[in-house]
Amino acid sequence: MYKIYGFGNESLAAEIFAKLDFDGDGKIRKNDVMNLVADFYLSDNPEAPGNYFFGNYK
Repeated sequence: MYKIYGFGNESLAAEIFAKLDFDGDGKIRKNDVMNLVADFYLSDNPEAPGNYFFGNYK
């Protein structure tokens, strides 16, 4: 998704994907996405994986 939307280069996309792929199987499933969105909206931790899901917000 990072590469498609032009958020960064390919190595950045791979780095971010690794943070989002909780079980390391190379896939982000619906359940993972739900957890990432919850992280984004509900977590006080700036390093929560959900904060990487929508791209760089800084």
